[in-house]
Formats: sequence, structure tokens, C-alpha cells
Amino acid sequence: MARVLQAERDAQEAVQQARAAAAQSAEAARAAARRLAERTEARAAAIVAAFERATAAQLAALEAQAGALMQAPAVQAAERAALSRAVQALALELVQAAP
Repeated sequence: MARVLQAERDAQEAVQQARAAAAQSAEAARAAARRLAERTEARAAAIVAAFERATAAQLAALEAQAGALMQAPAVQAAERAALSRAVQALALELVQAAP
């Protein structure tokens, strides 16, 4: 009878140890999952930040090009107006010039 009781106590202790080991394994797995999630989130944030920087740089370059293109017609219009004034002045001189 003593052996049976001892075997029962040993079995209960083994069950308790197994439960404790299972709980410890589960907590270790949860901690590993949290670390993985944190690393994944940090990497995703870094990728998003790099994408945003690259996009901002490309946008700035496109805006600079657009600005340059917008200035070109204004310069051309100004050049055309100056040329028109010069042609008118030359025509006036030619018309007013005495033969």
C-alpha cells in the first residue's frame, strides 16, 4: 500500500512538473512571438520610412522639373515680347528713315 501511495505522489509530482514545464514553454513561446512581432513592426516601419523618404525625394525632383518647365514658357513669352518690340522699333526706324 505504501508503494501505491508513493507511486501516486510521484505521479502527481510528475504531473505538476509537466504542467510547470508546459507553462514555462508556453510563456517562452509567447515571449518569442512578442519579440518577433516587435522586430517585424520595426522592420516594417523602417521600410515605410525609407519608402516615404524615396517618395519625397522623387516628388521634390518632379516638382523641381515642373517648376523649371513652368518657367520656360514664361521666358519664351518674355523673349517673344522683347523680339516683337525690337521688330516694331526696327520697322518704325525703317519707316521714319529718310531716303
